[in-house]
Amino acid sequence: MTREQLWDIIGNIDDRFIAEAAQYDPKQRSRSPERIGVMSKKRLITFALAAALILALGVTAYAVGMGIHRQRQAEMRESFGMEGGSAPAYVEYEVPEEGTGGATLLSAINNGGSQRIIVNVAPVTRDDLALTQHPVMFSINGGQTWEQAMTAGDENSAYDAESQTLTVSVMFGTDGKQPGEEITVLFNVNGSLDLGSLVVKITDPDTRLVQLSEPIVLTNPVTEKPVTLIGVELRGNQAIWMLETEDAAYFYGDHSSDSEADAKLRQDNIVTWINWLDEQFRATKLYFADGSSCSFNGHEFSDVNGNLVSPHVDYDRLAIDVSQVVSIEMNGQTYKIR
Repeated sequence: MTREQLWDIIGNIDDRFIAEAAQYDPKQRSRSPERIGVMSKKRLITFALAAALILALGVTAYAVGMGIHRQRQAEMRESFGMEGGSAPAYVEYEVPEEGTGGATLLSAINNGGSQRIIVNVAPVTRDDLALTQHPVMFSINGGQTWEQAMTAGDENSAYDAESQTLTVSVMFGTDGKQPGEEITVLFNVNGSLDLGSLVVKITDPDTRLVQLSEPIVLTNPVTEKPVTLIGVELRGNQAIWMLETEDAAYFYGDHSSDSEADAKLRQDNIVTWINWLDEQFRATKLYFADGSSCSFNGHEFSDVNGNLVSPHVDYDRLAIDVSQVVSIEMNGQTYKIR
């Protein structure tokens, strides 16, 4: 049972049963939740019931008193189906028991060409969140340039109002860098409040090249020409597919000299092509030796070399053990992997 399901159940507890245990205090109800210093007895009992239910169900990851850093780590393991399993590319770090200000490194994943780190940053206020969708900025070159750190999930799941902590995901390239090499990452909020820095070591990558025994031949919905998938490079937290298409130059080449009408038509066709690719990947599954499986999300971007197009596609979980993949299901067929 997830935390969200648990709180849905708690939220549906009939107030009459709680009222039997405590006198309702109307004065407390009229006060802003952010300014209440002392809870009414009714609210205390509600949370006591919640804690009891959590313990009864064994959901220790959300026990009362757990620091926000450890809580976020537990949430990620559960959300991405990593409980009871392992992924060599996924490294989880020791974190303080209690929430701390600045930047706190939770975990890191190396996908072979880039490294992603999950970080808690604080303080981030509601006002900061209101200014922009991604208020946390990061820099890996000493502050010469800054990029947005993506919120790790939606605002409701990634933000903890009590500790003013936001969980973010940062990705940077690892080309030319060796495992163990240190990278310093600086953080700030909306370009002003300095959140300090942290040092990240490049972790070991986890990759596996899989060439399909029988290429998968699909039909481009725009041009009706064949699209041949010949293999996939499985990485710790991302797959890079390899497909051949005669339409690579049309979709990815330079068309700056096109007329306005041709440019508009090409843009529409690119959207159709990208949406179609996403449909193919989302309908694809990886199966593991233990019988479990995972799916893919839509692709992030593509590398192009002649007629070879290599879309980068994320899994629907945080990371996988590539050595445990035994088959791929795509286009209605299952392809075994040796």
